[in-house]
Amino acid sequence: MTNWLLAHASRKNIIILVLGYFAFPLYLLPMILDQGETGPFDLLFYYDADMVYQMLSAYGERLRHRYIIGLVTIDVIYPIYYSVLIAMMIAAIVKAYDSINRRLYSLILIPFLVMSMDFLENGMLVSLIFAYPEQLPKVASVVGYVTSLKWLLFICVIFKLLCLLIGLYREKASQRQQS
Repeated sequence: MTNWLLAHASRKNIIILVLGYFAFPLYLLPMILDQGETGPFDLLFYYDADMVYQMLSAYGERLRHRYIIGLVTIDVIYPIYYSVLIAMMIAAIVKAYDSINRRLYSLILIPFLVMSMDFLENGMLVSLIFAYPEQLPKVASVVGYVTSLKWLLFICVIFKLLCLLIGLYREKASQRQQS
């Protein structure tokens, strides 16, 4: 996977992926996650079991049904898409370093940890919504932590991406000063 990302990490491919990315927040996700006043779980940083059941009740039958369909269709494709996009950005930066350190290659796969947490979160949400009105207290108690972990990992990935960019900038600036 790392080799494929390194081979395909070009400016053109990243621009195409970035442009395609906008279809998700601007069109696809709002189609399924337009919950009115009660937004989707995915965008919260944390929620507890009580909040899970308050939100599920507020959704109503129709929106719960739409949410399940969205979680098993578009919200399966979305984590794959953003993980490949971010991994490709990291791969492009790693390739641009003159002094490539093999340890940097492992950073390319970190966005897929976020994807795994997103999939786990979605699976737990589907089980909660599908079972509703029956309550799954253990799942409802854990899913908020999974969501928090997803967001913390995402923040770490973005931070690492920025650190790599800054490091690359410094390396290139240092080379310009030496020449």
